[in-house]
Amino acid sequence: MIFRHTPRLCLPALAIAAALAGCSGSSSDDSYNTDGSSEGVIGDSPLNDPYSPVSLPDDVALPPESGEEPPIDGEQTSFYFSYDESTSTAARDLSLFAIDNGFRPGPSLGRAFEFLNAESFQPFSSQAVGPFSVSMGMLATTNSDLPTRIDTTESLYALGVNLSGPEQTLEQRRNVVLTVLVDVSGSMESAYASETRTDIRSLLDVARHGLSGLPESLKEGDVVNLVKFSTQAQVLLEADSGQSSAYTNTVNSLATENSTDINEGLKLAYEVANRTYDPQKANRVLLVTDAYVNTGEVDADIIAQQTVINGLEGIYFSGIGVGSNFNDAVLDTLTDTGKGSYSGMITPDDAERLFTEGFMRFIEPAFTDVRFRLSYPQQLDQLQSAAEEISTNADDIQPVNFSYNSDQFFLEIFTGPEDINSDQNITLDIEYTDAQGEAAQVSTSMTLAQLFSQGENSIRAAALVSTLAGVIAEQLDCDAALASMLYTNPIEDLIYARYRDALTDYCALQEPYTYLIY
Repeated sequence: MIFRHTPRLCLPALAIAAALAGCSGSSSDDSYNTDGSSEGVIGDSPLNDPYSPVSLPDDVALPPESGEEPPIDGEQTSFYFSYDESTSTAARDLSLFAIDNGFRPGPSLGRAFEFLNAESFQPFSSQAVGPFSVSMGMLATTNSDLPTRIDTTESLYALGVNLSGPEQTLEQRRNVVLTVLVDVSGSMESAYASETRTDIRSLLDVARHGLSGLPESLKEGDVVNLVKFSTQAQVLLEADSGQSSAYTNTVNSLATENSTDINEGLKLAYEVANRTYDPQKANRVLLVTDAYVNTGEVDADIIAQQTVINGLEGIYFSGIGVGSNFNDAVLDTLTDTGKGSYSGMITPDDAERLFTEGFMRFIEPAFTDVRFRLSYPQQLDQLQSAAEEISTNADDIQPVNFSYNSDQFFLEIFTGPEDINSDQNITLDIEYTDAQGEAAQVSTSMTLAQLFSQGENSIRAAALVSTLAGVIAEQLDCDAALASMLYTNPIEDLIYARYRDALTDYCALQEPYTYLIY
């Protein structure tokens, strides 16, 4: 069986038209219909429920056609999972911006996996597992401490896994052929926030501010193409170093015009990217846009057909959504198709971060075809997952890329007996393809007794991050979250403190609520 979170369910890989219309059917005004429930199920998971409970029977086994091994010794249950193939942070970025400015983020942004992707948690007792660094810990608790969508009187066991990939410096990374596609349509003239800097007023100003920092992330041998689009598209620079005065002057001269036709921009960007394609370098298209399409249609096949060229790695696609109202659904779909990532660039600070220390994630994956498998004792029953996808069948889970200089935190919540046998193991298997194209698998296993002594603060911080996402998704209520010991017994942790403040501010908002729609 497969359980997949709603933000993907309403948005098939190539269904851009649905993305433009909006999965929830919401309009472009500033109100939100909170009575947006819908009927239907996939597997055992309710639609529109990013916190759908997961219950795997004790005797579950992988389907014979999957070709995978059955549960180990018949005493463990296994599942595969993914915490977002686009490694997006946009839902977190947009939600915190909304709360900071006195708005409620739309419930569709309550995607716990994106919130967790956006944070870097403190490693605890990490160990090398092949090329990865892995910290694993478990917190034994109860519902009064840790709020969950489904109340339970059983003991809760919260498993936290902090996974880091290898580091890579600017000097170490491959050269890149980067084609930057910049939206200069009229909507990019909108103010970037309710309060703006005197020197940075519009969305295009924010984009220019970020692009002006790009030369810091480039090195000799890199190639930069610059394409702008509105109703039509135009090549501004081709085969430039990105560190020239021509690049600086071109970025500074960008000005808004006409309507938005992303498809025209994509076609021209990929023409240029193919003319400058170099199989010895990383080849990337980076779209900078608010993604509000009012002219033409978007054909994701343009992107999909370019990810492999002559049997080799082709041109991957990444995106940056500009402003607090960018069309999250369009970028999510395009970057999933293009095997890249996307982020929100809401403020000038975001622009500086994304084009400097955060730039590497758009360029070079350390590993491809990454898939995770977790095996756990049958004394435990999985109650709630923060993952985007989870299934007993490996083929149901879309493999992901794992970038250099990046990390992920996995949070899985189980129920079980209070007197659980702590000699039992939990095992994490990681399948991946390395930079040489070789398939590999690594594994780590710890007893419950070992896990119980590790990572309590990081798990509590991750649980609060996940709780805020659940409250935003309207799958947890504020009363339960604020009454939990997770909230009332604060810990000294910067991530925890930030999300505790955000939860406090969110729950203090008064009706009638003003929602920001994305």
